[in-house]
Amino acid sequence: DLGDLTASSTGGSYVNAISADGSVVVGGADYGTGANAHAFRWSSAGGMQDLGDFTASGTGRSKAIAISADGSFITYEVVSSPRSNVVLWNRVTGVTRLSYGASPAISADGRYVTYLDHLDSDYNSSQVFLTTNPSLR
Repeated sequence: DLGDLTASSTGGSYVNAISADGSVVVGGADYGTGANAHAFRWSSAGGMQDLGDFTASGTGRSKAIAISADGSFITYEVVSSPRSNVVLWNRVTGVTRLSYGASPAISADGRYVTYLDHLDSDYNSSQVFLTTNPSLR
């Protein structure tokens, strides 16, 4: 059991990706009573780490989607209205917001990130973007 992010440990969690050697897992976990799930990083060495949601109150919603093979980079989505944000977590420098968008993925070496961007708030038009990890440029 990887646990959750609640003080009482009575919440749930789900996994979306795992590093190549299985030492790092990412997904979403309950944050607290009445709060949405937050993206998390779990490692065998450090346990569960909340990756946050970019709100002052901490009651927003985020979910970690993908991880590089060595676990040093994580892409996640911060769900907000009218447009969600694509975020990159780096083991050394922390969090960088990359763009508006959703469904981020990352290459095994962490160099490339793709994401879907809904070009309008009605989700009538979308494009897929490919960008280079800013910390590896």
